[in-house]
Amino acid sequence: MSVINSNPFIKHSLRTSLCLLLMLQAWPAHASQLAVFAEPLWWHASEQTASSWTSIVSTPQGNSLVFAPKNINFGWSPGLRAGITYQPGADHFDTTLYWTYFSTRKQLHVPAGPQIVTPEFFSGFLSGNFFFGASLDWKMMMNTVDAKISHPFPITSSFSLRPSIGIKAAAINQTINATW
Repeated sequence: MSVINSNPFIKHSLRTSLCLLLMLQAWPAHASQLAVFAEPLWWHASEQTASSWTSIVSTPQGNSLVFAPKNINFGWSPGLRAGITYQPGADHFDTTLYWTYFSTRKQLHVPAGPQIVTPEFFSGFLSGNFFFGASLDWKMMMNTVDAKISHPFPITSSFSLRPSIGIKAAAINQTINATW
């Protein structure tokens, strides 16, 4: 207790914190509610129309030809959604603002060997460029910010409709480093 009494900054901080906590006790009496939330996400990224990154042509036996396109499977990765909801009362519209973050990465490698590797990115197969090995490092990162307002309209005692309107801003960054 002597440390608190001897340091005026700690004493002032404790007094201010206590006053803020006492003021928050009366805040819910207004019938409005502020809720903070955070949700862990477990997502699977998919680039199905662009996920074929290379094709490998080989002859495992003297009289056979194998053509094998290689797709990218990003697998499952964690993400986060966090935000705040303000509910002013029964007769007003609720407002929600939240941020979503997701990032994933895939690294692939085809060692140099007795095969022909053709790039599939940006019509690489049609360019006539052929290689004997390849490496790929593909990173994706998504950040979105959403704002929406909504209001429930009771239809019956056990059924209600909640139309909402909102706006979304998003930045999706992809980096593809390929070595042939």
